Amino acid sequence: MLSGWSFCNWSRYNIRQLMHTSGKKRTVAALMIRKSAMHAVAAIALATGVSSLAQAGQRVASNVSFVVDGGAEIAVLPVIAETAQSDLVTYDLVAGQVQLSAGNLSPDYVDPLFCFDMGSQPVDATIRVKDPNGHEIIDNFYLISSLEYSLSAAPSLSIRPATNQQCFFRSSGGTFGLFGMESQEGAGDTDVIARDRFEINRSLDLEFQRVPTFVTPDQTFDYDIVVTNTGTGALNNVALQELFPENLDVYSAALTPATWTCTATGDAVCPTVSANASSLRFEQMNAGGIDLPAGDSLTFTIERTVATNSATGEDIHLHAGTVADPLSTGTPFAVGEATMTVIGESDGLSVSATDATADSAITTGNTGDDAQITVTVLDASLNPVPNEPVAVDNAGGLTITSPSSGTTDINGEVSFTAAPPATLSNAGDYTISFTSGNLSGNGVVTILPGEPASFFMQASVPTATADGQDPVEIQALVEDQFENPVDAAEVEVAQDDGLASLPASAFTDINGIAVFNATSTSTGTFEPSFSVAGVGTSPATVSFEAGAPDDLVFTLQPPNPVVAGTSFDVSLNVVDAEENLVTDDQLTFVTLNLQQGGSTVRTLTSGLVTNGQITLTVGSIDSNDIGTDYRIQAVASGTGFFGANSTTFEVVAPQ
Repeated sequence: MLSGWSFCNWSRYNIRQLMHTSGKKRTVAALMIRKSAMHAVAAIALATGVSSLAQAGQRVASNVSFVVDGGAEIAVLPVIAETAQSDLVTYDLVAGQVQLSAGNLSPDYVDPLFCFDMGSQPVDATIRVKDPNGHEIIDNFYLISSLEYSLSAAPSLSIRPATNQQCFFRSSGGTFGLFGMESQEGAGDTDVIARDRFEINRSLDLEFQRVPTFVTPDQTFDYDIVVTNTGTGALNNVALQELFPENLDVYSAALTPATWTCTATGDAVCPTVSANASSLRFEQMNAGGIDLPAGDSLTFTIERTVATNSATGEDIHLHAGTVADPLSTGTPFAVGEATMTVIGESDGLSVSATDATADSAITTGNTGDDAQITVTVLDASLNPVPNEPVAVDNAGGLTITSPSSGTTDINGEVSFTAAPPATLSNAGDYTISFTSGNLSGNGVVTILPGEPASFFMQASVPTATADGQDPVEIQALVEDQFENPVDAAEVEVAQDDGLASLPASAFTDINGIAVFNATSTSTGTFEPSFSVAGVGTSPATVSFEAGAPDDLVFTLQPPNPVVAGTSFDVSLNVVDAEENLVTDDQLTFVTLNLQQGGSTVRTLTSGLVTNGQITLTVGSIDSNDIGTDYRIQAVASGTGFFGANSTTFEVVAPQ
């Protein structure tokens, strides 16, 4: 530890020599406790090489870091300086103050930092720190503990806040909060029961509202910061600060200093003066602290303008934090963040639209089922552009009910409402064109059909083979009252007339057609009926025919016994694989053979079928055939080779 008296008796040259002692760490809190009129201002040169980093007048990074040691989390920010500035850290020993400029040079402004001193005890030395925008982020912060500096290859100054000193920054895990902690949960609770007694719930909430998603250079806009006491007890000495990028030498996109107003609810009282002229900073140490009764809130309405030379495509980040006096039960605090993107001039139109219904719009006295059309104006990078005029160029046969022109909102959008005119009866697509300056774009509104008013059934495939695989096809056409096909209408089977393979229902496609398929293993004509809710029922007729000849079936068997010398008839049908009569068969030739014990004795007779049927007379069995175990074998030819055997019989002598 160096003596403060020794410091005051050293020359500025000696100070510079001291600060270039390599690899050493020194504590200089004592230097500010001792004051001397002889050496009112001293400076430490920690800006080696700054002049080579940029042109004159710019604010650039030095090789010095400012460190806030929050215990579990540490904030490290580079110290910045004007080009050619050699004295980054100034010690005013008369005022007992250390002043420096510290901040983050990232264009995305991702490492915010600000601190409040919630204490009231006087001490001899304080520190004041400004961010790259020149905004106070640490103001009259009492140096109760040491201010340390390191002269290693990466020089730094470090403070460790006391218990009643609260610092907001982004943690190593990416969370913006108090000493790297996340905001407390439970905000909005009205009663908290703990340890079998009622305890006051102390909690804060902070919210950015109405922050535009997109902004353009030179655009002026308003947004709100709302701070609310969401607990059940009053909070005193509430501190608040907002950070925003202002310096275009440091940030690619920036905002101008703000004007602001405050609105209070309940018994809350708005502060009148901010510690920073261009941004919000209120703390008790500078007579700007806020007392906030339970349930009350303060709304700060802030007006800013995007800097003229802000780069398009860059994000502007806003940060804010609020904290109340530390308590034994914890420190109420809350944080908020918001982001907006700087966009360029309009370069194209994007149009999207919903659908409308034709028949409801045409109903007398009904303005209809309107279509909502959203037009988005985009820049060359496809970012939405606000505050651009958009007008309807051609309504495409529809009625634009509101408005005929409009201006894009903060999201680059403007909405229009269109409806079918009373004379429109045709569903379909209608194109509406829009203009914005020299840009144009089209949107398509689909006019949908109304509710089903009629339907028609037809058998598109009326006949099929009765093989259980070949289907008939039945179509239902559903239309609205203007004969527009109705999509997604349900058509149900009212009765299937034995066609059990019909599905219970089907839905119409975009052409208003629902399709039913059915198969059968039985021949014949079927007439199922179909229904549409609210419309009625309608039948369709289909038929199934036999397949190819596949077998013979005896329909009239020989008698048993057969009397030798007498004649008798046998009948056969030609059937398909499902045993359906092949009624259109005129080509099958049938031969009858007499067999005994499975061996053929002789051929009896033959003939050609008619309509798949044949009856033949057998008259050639005589007394030489008397015996048992006879049968007639029927053999088919002409349409395939297949056959059948009759039942067995006995040949007996005449009586």
